[in-house]
Amino acid sequence: MTVCPITNYPFKHFHPHGLSLLPAGLKQQLFVVNHRADRSNKVREEAVDIFDVEYSADGSAPSFSYVESITGGLLETLNDVVAVSPTEFYATNWLYYKKGFMREIETLTQRPWSYVVFCGKTGDKWSCKQAAGNIKMANGISASLDGKLIYVSALVEKAVHVFERNSDNTLRFKHKIFVDTGCDNLFTAEDGSVYSACHPKLLSVMMNLQHPKTFPYAPSQVLRIVDPLNPKSKVEKLLMHNGSKFSASSAAVPFGDSVLVGAVLQPAMLACDGLKP
Repeated sequence: MTVCPITNYPFKHFHPHGLSLLPAGLKQQLFVVNHRADRSNKVREEAVDIFDVEYSADGSAPSFSYVESITGGLLETLNDVVAVSPTEFYATNWLYYKKGFMREIETLTQRPWSYVVFCGKTGDKWSCKQAAGNIKMANGISASLDGKLIYVSALVEKAVHVFERNSDNTLRFKHKIFVDTGCDNLFTAEDGSVYSACHPKLLSVMMNLQHPKTFPYAPSQVLRIVDPLNPKSKVEKLLMHNGSKFSASSAAVPFGDSVLVGAVLQPAMLACDGLKP
């Protein structure tokens, strides 16, 4: 693992969450959900930051040069982002309410109030609109290889929603795939299948996040949705662990003959050989 430098970044805080690298063949840019403070360093600000990916001639680690930030509007409780062009992305707001009593009600009663936002740039101006709703805690988001479908994890529904993109970039619900676990981030592999790291016991991961000393770990799981175009797709269970060695997995990406697994709080990654079909 190599530390990659960030250049031209104008803020004091960088708290990344979801991220998306544009597909090969387009300009290489990294879109990052960032829960940072604003320029006054006093107010938490939800943002999608964009970086140019700069590769060196000697093949060393790339650097990331800050380009711009998209904030405000409908970017309220950001979780994940998927870029579909250098000037277009979809992002998930995992809750409707940012704070207060109604946020607690929304979480405890598992209301389908979270939603997906589409943001596009015309000239120098970004604008955002709601693209899809009626989702129970929208979490990870990814796109099909051709960019025509958007996949969204509905964490507490234990399902992945599949949407078709309309001409106006809103999303039309196509079907859902039930996975019997709480999927976190989604990643579309080169063969079109979708990998996800999941939370099989949602209460355990919530207690681990809030009280890590009392509840030191939560189970980890990795799934592969073989054919997301099929609502009855085979769902392969690639990894299941009680979390004592690697807790609360949150991302799974095939890499060579291995699958790399990240986690919510672990300061490490797993490189799992033999998981990739």
